Amino acid sequence: MAKRMNGEGTWGKKTINGHTYYVFKKTYPEKRKEFTGKTKKEVDEKVRAYEEKRKTLVESSPITLGEYILEYTTTTGSKNLGKTAKNNYEDIVRTRVLPKKFGISDLQLSQVTKSHMKNYVDKLIESKYARSTIVKTMRIVRKAIEDAIKNKEISPDVLEEFIAPSENAVLTEKRKIPFLCKEDMAAVFEEAKTPKYAQNGYALILIMYTGIRAGELQELRWSDVDYKNNTLSIKRTAIKVKNDDGKNIIVPKNSPKSKAGIRVIPLCKQSIFALKAFETFNPKHKPDDFVCLNNSGKQIDQSNLRRTLLCVLKNSSCSVKHCGLHALRHSFGSRLLEEGVDIKVVSLLLGHEKISTTYDIYIHILNKRITSSIKVFDEDDM
Repeated sequence: MAKRMNGEGTWGKKTINGHTYYVFKKTYPEKRKEFTGKTKKEVDEKVRAYEEKRKTLVESSPITLGEYILEYTTTTGSKNLGKTAKNNYEDIVRTRVLPKKFGISDLQLSQVTKSHMKNYVDKLIESKYARSTIVKTMRIVRKAIEDAIKNKEISPDVLEEFIAPSENAVLTEKRKIPFLCKEDMAAVFEEAKTPKYAQNGYALILIMYTGIRAGELQELRWSDVDYKNNTLSIKRTAIKVKNDDGKNIIVPKNSPKSKAGIRVIPLCKQSIFALKAFETFNPKHKPDDFVCLNNSGKQIDQSNLRRTLLCVLKNSSCSVKHCGLHALRHSFGSRLLEEGVDIKVVSLLLGHEKISTTYDIYIHILNKRITSSIKVFDEDDM
C-alpha cells in the first residue's frame, strides 16, 4: 500500500525479479519522477541528488517575473478563455501581482526564490484579501511559474513553499451585501418612479422586483416580455471587455452567466409598471429592440444607474443609504424567502447555478426561520 510521507510524494514498494525495492514517486512542475532503491536511505539520496541538479537548470533571462506572468496570462495561459475571463485574469495580475508592494514583479526570473513566493502570499494576506481571492490569484501565478520552470527560466524549487493560507490565517470578513426590507423597497419604488430619474428610475424598479442582474437588464428585448402570461424571459446578458485600445466596452453575450441563468420570471405589478413606463419612451418598438434605453436611445449605462441609485436612496425614506445594484437583486430574493417561498424556487428565479450559492447569501434569513420554527412547540401543553 502506497503512503504519503509529510505530503511530499508517494512511497511504495515493488518487486523486480524476486527482489523487493522501495519506490518514491513525486510530481515536479516539469514531470513526474520515480526513484527506486533497495533501502529508503538509497532512495532519499537519489531524490536529493536529483533536486540539487534541478537547481542548476535555470538559464539566465533578462525578463522580470511580473513581465513573464503578465505575458503568459494574456497569451498561452488564457488561450481557451472567453473575453470576460481573459480580462479578469489580466486585471488580477495588474492589481495583485505587478504592484511593487507585493515584492515579486521586479525580480529577474533567475533571482526568484521560494522565500520570495512565500513572502508574496504573506503580502496578499496583509492586504486583507479574502481567502478565495488569494487562492485564485495564486492559481494564476502558479501556472505562469510552472511554465517558466518547464522553459528552464526559473529555479524548479520556487513553488515548494507557495502554499495557500488556511481559513484561520485569513481573518477578513466576507463582504456583506445590504438588503432592503419590505418598507425600504416600497420607499425606493416611490422615489424611483418620480419623473426626475426618467428611465434610470424604472430600471432600478425592474431590477428590484425581478431580481435580474444589471447585465441581463441591459440586454432585455421586447420579445422577452410576455404580457399575456405576465412573464419575463432571461436569455442573454451584457459583459464588459477591453477593446484593442485597452478601453472597457459593453458587448452582448448570447447566454447569461450560467445555464441556470436562462430562466422565466413571473412579473408582479411593480415590474409590469416599470415595463409599461419604458413603452412610453419607445411606443413604436420592435420585438428585437432593447427594453431599457436612455434618452439618447442607447442601452442604459450601469455606471449612471449606480449613481441614480445613490440619489434615490438619499432622497427617499429608505433606511439603507448606500448600496450597489446587486443589493436590489438580493433584496428581491430576501423578500421572497421572508414570505416563505421555498429556497429552491428563489434559487431558480435568481438564476443561481448552485443552490449552495443561495444558501450562502441568505443564511441570515434561514437562521431566523429555523429559530422561529421551534416556537410551534411553545403552544403545546405541558
